[in-house]
Amino acid sequence: MLKLLSILIIVAIALLSVIILITFKHLNKLILFTTFSVNIISLYLMIFYIQSIGWNISTISLFFIYLNNIFLCLIRFIIINLPLKNKMKEFLVKIFSDYIKFCYIYPNYILRKGLSIGYSILNIFNNRVNNLLYDLLIIEPLNLISKEYDSKNKNTLFTFENNRLLDHKNLFAALFAALSSQEEFSKSGKKIMIVSISTENKTFYIHKYIIIDENTTIYDYLEKIKNNIQTFYESGYPISTFNILQIKLWNYEIMKLTLLKKGKNKII
Repeated sequence: MLKLLSILIIVAIALLSVIILITFKHLNKLILFTTFSVNIISLYLMIFYIQSIGWNISTISLFFIYLNNIFLCLIRFIIINLPLKNKMKEFLVKIFSDYIKFCYIYPNYILRKGLSIGYSILNIFNNRVNNLLYDLLIIEPLNLISKEYDSKNKNTLFTFENNRLLDHKNLFAALFAALSSQEEFSKSGKKIMIVSISTENKTFYIHKYIIIDENTTIYDYLEKIKNNIQTFYESGYPISTFNILQIKLWNYEIMKLTLLKKGKNKII
């Protein structure tokens, strides 16, 4: 138990030291000297314990982390003790800069790119699997949360929940399946619909003014909006799923007159 606790402390010291040394800009001589001393003592204790637990990938990694910490302490300590305009200081700063880039910045960039590519591949895989399932199975409609008529704008607002976290093509297929089960859709005659999708604090419009009628199928609808299905971004990251979707449904003739009065003609 005591040996395990000692190893955990050694690991904590190594990781905490490296975080301090590569992220804190202003470290004085006392902090650097203390960090250097603690890492030297911890390295000695680690080597002592390695004799009983043996060398493995974890102990080897820990060993190199301690060597890294000692090197960073020494080079930063020397740099802050040299005068401002000094060729040796400029040389050491360049070594320190290149070392940080090679050991931390570049690997971190590669890791982020790798994770981003992996995330994209998983999204593609998920879409492919969903496409296969929806080609084989009956499309299950989304859950209807609420329905209300807007007497001022002459439209019915449907709010649906993406309870199965579908995305892209499968999501809009299930959405239209849900709409087609509503009595407003079944009424004879042309209608106009707008679809919007919402996150916690933003609303994105998928398309505007799509003409449908009671005979429009899911596949007809997907064909109409195929150029509108896109990836949306929030804080620089792609949003692949949406929890809440809303449809506004108008009578075609009423909406057409309203748009013409406003000088708009974006019905497709």
